[in-house]
Amino acid sequence: MITEPLFSRVLFPLIEATTGTRFWTRYQEILAGMSLAPEARLQSQQQKLASLLKLAGEYVEIWQEIFEQQGIAIDNIDASNAEAIIARLPIAQKATFASGFPDRVTVKQDADRWQYLSSAGTTGRMTVVTDFAKRDYLRAAELLNIKLAIDSVVGAPTTDIPPSACNVVCGFADEGPEPLLEYIVWCIKQKRLFDEASISDMRGRFERQVLLKRDTYLPLDPAPWETLSVQLDEYLDKIINEKKQVVRGLPHFLLWLAKRAEQRQLQFPHVTALLPYGGLVGEALRERICAAFGASFINFYGTGEVGAIGGSSDGSDLLEIYEEIIYLEILDEHDQRVTDGEAGRVVITDLTNRAMPIIRYDIGDRGYCVTDTASGKRRLKLLGRRQEAFANGTGETISARELQNFFFAHAGIINFKVERIAADIYKASVVSVEDVDQRQLEDELHTLLGCKSRPKIKLVPFITPETSGKYIGFKDLSGIY
Repeated sequence: MITEPLFSRVLFPLIEATTGTRFWTRYQEILAGMSLAPEARLQSQQQKLASLLKLAGEYVEIWQEIFEQQGIAIDNIDASNAEAIIARLPIAQKATFASGFPDRVTVKQDADRWQYLSSAGTTGRMTVVTDFAKRDYLRAAELLNIKLAIDSVVGAPTTDIPPSACNVVCGFADEGPEPLLEYIVWCIKQKRLFDEASISDMRGRFERQVLLKRDTYLPLDPAPWETLSVQLDEYLDKIINEKKQVVRGLPHFLLWLAKRAEQRQLQFPHVTALLPYGGLVGEALRERICAAFGASFINFYGTGEVGAIGGSSDGSDLLEIYEEIIYLEILDEHDQRVTDGEAGRVVITDLTNRAMPIIRYDIGDRGYCVTDTASGKRRLKLLGRRQEAFANGTGETISARELQNFFFAHAGIINFKVERIAADIYKASVVSVEDVDQRQLEDELHTLLGCKSRPKIKLVPFITPETSGKYIGFKDLSGIY
């Protein structure tokens, strides 16, 4: 059995000594940064922010133009004024980086070492260019997530059910057999063992099969419960029979597995941790999933555009921001920073992507931050996608988290979608595998929405996800949002 000390003291250093990767060094840098005193941690972040701004202003066409418009002199940027300078920059959207991609938004150095990543957001995909250093940081952040989840950098046997089939096939369409040892033999026979592409593919297989120990399943297809249960039973039986310790999946998938496990009265003696794979996890959803599996829920937050953003190992909804690699702002609708505890838009600057600087990127989520007085660390609570937040009839903002908690508090409900048809007219589609008092549910929803017209609820066999494979709780069809 390969133990964590063998990885950390022998295998990881050996990999770094024989290849160009530095993910283990990056991981140690992140850990060291997280342990710094508040003042030193803030200074380190400001230095990284200043360095990124100077790079963008010197080498990236779109940021050169923005700096010139704002009257920002690159030579005057340093750690002492980096936060003030970034506050003068406009907020970037997906369209910002799509315009003139890749020439206008990249550094254009070492392009032969670039890798193209595609996000799978609910509001459309975005292609991002990374270099080798950024890829090392992505791997390091994944190690950090594993460490938070199971207190080890070596992955435990994991079931992984991502939201989109792309997540399954990407990385598995390489030439040659998938098993690592078989692939090495195949490379020797093909006389390409030391080709750059072969080494990269070997590293990918090593991470998936040895380091992460991750067994990736196909996404769950939306279907009536009787049909869906067949696929759920297959996955549940594999989780039990193969003694999986970690179950990672889209939150809706975890809920469906939990509900089916509850129906079958299954026990999971080996599962210790449950991890969401993109998507919001409110309190009601988390409680139902944890109750069925008898395991701890580990919250993580990240995006395909920048990678890991934060995490919590104690099941808390407050996520520690990875400030060594991320600069996070909470802004109001006028692009002004809000105070602690005040909800706003989550805006991200990636401190580690120096091939395509992602600066003040609005990722489309809402949340608020609080600062721990003892450690000085900022923690983030997510409220859901901004497109799923809306003002009810009394002017109160209803978040995706509130909608999720409302519906999933009912034990039989496994999916829902609320749609606004006009200014004061709503309808909802609900999937329930148990009898539900439809009229009472409409009364409760009427109160939550604060609308004059009584909302209509329709019980449906299933709900179709967005093109990304994710599910949303609210959609505005009125044209007023």
